[in-house]
Amino acid sequence: MKHDIRKYFRTHKRLQALINRNDHQFEEWCQKYMAVLYEIKLEGYSALPYWIHEGLFHGFSHDSDKADYLIEYRLGIHEPLELGTTRAINGKEYKYLDSVLLDQELELQTEDNKYTYVYQGEHFLRIWEAII
Repeated sequence: MKHDIRKYFRTHKRLQALINRNDHQFEEWCQKYMAVLYEIKLEGYSALPYWIHEGLFHGFSHDSDKADYLIEYRLGIHEPLELGTTRAINGKEYKYLDSVLLDQELELQTEDNKYTYVYQGEHFLRIWEAII
């Protein structure tokens, strides 16, 4: 049965009841919200989000092109992958540049101005740089 998730955001008590129910539709909503929040795809590779681009190149004088970078969403604890490892992605060669840990919890605010935190588990992003 599909229901309108938004109605649960009226009060903290309603949202907490939904979370405690382990509702599958709410879990899907959280995944979609997280993808929008971080500006990523949860499967495959995504364009480098603005917030990572600014963090990587803040203070550098050179002009980097966001098109030369991809990110890869990964579940779990940060797995070891040696920096500089290369991989062909969509017919182009990339090297592993860095990774970014994501928050384990989503912060959700209800209409009564209270906050609830939903545990999402361990996950991170890998940053891939095109080899030109």
